Amino acid sequence: MKICFLTTSFPAYHGHVQSPFILSLAENVVKQNNLVTVVCPYYKKSQDKKENYNGVEIRRFQFMFRRWQTITEGEGISSFMKSIGGFIQGITFIFSM
Repeated sequence: MKICFLTTSFPAYHGHVQSPFILSLAENVVKQNNLVTVVCPYYKKSQDKKENYNGVEIRRFQFMFRRWQTITEGEGISSFMKSIGGFIQGITFIFSM
């Protein structure tokens, strides 16, 4: 079976501590003979837009110019309400998903 996880938070690179439970869940679904793709945001710390962790296919989407993309760094997506720039990023993030 093909399964797609659409998430707003995922480890930025292999070994990163952000949202490890999503990766763990995806890896366990792969162990049950499923094809799993995770669609998640691209982070500045990410190594590539397409990766594979233990059989889990990772597809990262970029929602702004790389240097302007800040809501997925640090405080997270909830910070987009704090400024007009963050609000614009939040809107483009939602439409990119």
